[in-house]
Amino acid sequence: MTQSTLRENSLLVIDSFRKTLVILAVPIVQLAALRFLFHGAFNTRIGWPGFTDFDLILPGAVAFFLLRFIVDLKVPTSLTFQAAFQKLNIGLMLALIIITAGKDILLSVLPSEVWYGLWTVNAGAMLICSLSLWVRPSIYFHKACRWAIAPCALLAVSMIFINHSDEWIKPIWSDVGPFVASSTFQMMQLFWGDSVTSRFADMHLMLHHDKSSILIGARCGGFDAISFFCILFSLYFVLDHKRFRPAVWVAFAGLGIVLMYFANITRIATIFSMAIWISEWGFRPATRSWFVYSFHGHLGWMLYLATAGVYFQALTSLSAKWVRTTETPLVREKVKEEPSI
Repeated sequence: MTQSTLRENSLLVIDSFRKTLVILAVPIVQLAALRFLFHGAFNTRIGWPGFTDFDLILPGAVAFFLLRFIVDLKVPTSLTFQAAFQKLNIGLMLALIIITAGKDILLSVLPSEVWYGLWTVNAGAMLICSLSLWVRPSIYFHKACRWAIAPCALLAVSMIFINHSDEWIKPIWSDVGPFVASSTFQMMQLFWGDSVTSRFADMHLMLHHDKSSILIGARCGGFDAISFFCILFSLYFVLDHKRFRPAVWVAFAGLGIVLMYFANITRIATIFSMAIWISEWGFRPATRSWFVYSFHGHLGWMLYLATAGVYFQALTSLSAKWVRTTETPLVREKVKEEPSI
C-alpha cells in the first residue's frame, strides 16, 4: 500500500468523522433535552426492562459513523442544510411532547399498545428527520451503499438484543464461563497478586478482593465485544471480499475474535481494579457504585473501538502482501460527487 493511498484513506476517515459530528449535533442535543424533560418534568420512562438508553450512546454513534464512512466511500456527498426536514423535525418533536405529556389522558381512551406504538413511530420519525438536516435520506439507499443499512442498524441496537438474549447465551456461557473466569483471574493476579480470588458458580463469575467484589453474568462475558467485531468484519469483508482467499479471511476473523475476547477481559479487570482503588482512596460506597456504573457501559466500547481500530488498520496495511486486485479496500470510488439536495 503506497503512502498516497494511506494518506487518502486517512483523509477520508477524517472527512467522514467531521460530517458525522455535524449531522449528529442536533439529534444528540435534541434527544438529551427530551430525555431530561420526560424524566424530570413528566416522570415518564419508556423502554425495555433491564435496559437503559445510555447503552445506545456509543453503539449508535459508532454505527452511524460507519454508515457515513461507507456512503462517503461509495457515493461522496456534500452537506447542505435541509430546511424542509427542520420544519418537520420541529413539528414531530412538539407532537412527541404532547403525546408524552398527555399519556394518562390518551391511555384512558386508547389501548396501551396503540399509545406505545404511536410514541415509538413519532420518536423514530423525529430522529430520522433530525439525521436528515444536512443530507437527504435517499443517499443512504443508493444501490452502492444500501447494503450497509441493516448491519449498521443492528450494531446501533445490539445492546438491546444482548440484554434480552439469556435463552441462547446461557448455554454457551455455561461452557465458556469457566475459561473466562480463569483468564480474568490470571490477569487480575498481575495487578493484585494472591489478594484476588475467583470462582465460577451458578452461571456467574465472581471476583473477590478485601476492598470490593463483582459478579459477572453471561451478558458481560464478551458476547457484546464479539458481536461488535463480527458486524465490523462483515462490513469490511463486503467492501472488498476479493482481497483475500477464503482461508485467509477465516484466519483473520478468528484472530479478531480472540483479540476482542481479551479486550473484554481487560474491561473486566479494569473496572474491578477501579472499584478497588476507589475503595482504597476512601470514597463512599455510593460514589464508588456511580463511578463503576458510569464506566460499565462505556469503557468496554472504548476498548472495543481501540482494539478494532488497531486491528483493521493493521489488516489494511498488511493486505498489500495478499492483494488479488488492483484496488485497495478503503479507496474512495471515482464517482461524481452527488449534492445532498
